[in-house]
Amino acid sequence: MYLRTFVVVVLALVNQVAFSQSNAVEQELEHLKAQIEQLTQRVEHLEQNKPVATSSSVDSASSTPWHELKVGMPTWKVEKHLGKPTSKKKGGVAYWYYSTDRENGPMIKFVLGNVHSWRAP
Repeated sequence: MYLRTFVVVVLALVNQVAFSQSNAVEQELEHLKAQIEQLTQRVEHLEQNKPVATSSSVDSASSTPWHELKVGMPTWKVEKHLGKPTSKKKGGVAYWYYSTDRENGPMIKFVLGNVHSWRAP
């Protein structure tokens, strides 16, 4: 009689522990799914904010000195190929503008003195 009661109690405890662990695993799974969704959204956002242009995307400027530009090129080489800019914004991240239209005109972005990206005319 006692053995039967003992077995029933043990089975009930085992069932409760298994259910509790199942709930914990399910909660962890939901947490991980939420994290994956959040990371996916962040990656999509970052992919939409690409640099202005790179050396592979200036095909329209292939017949001008702009086709000579390369990522990593120092400022002195840029000036050699394109001449002096119309205006400059200096700093660790610098911009050279080759038009008075800073928003849409040709420009070059330098990071630490080397070409990072550009927008050709």
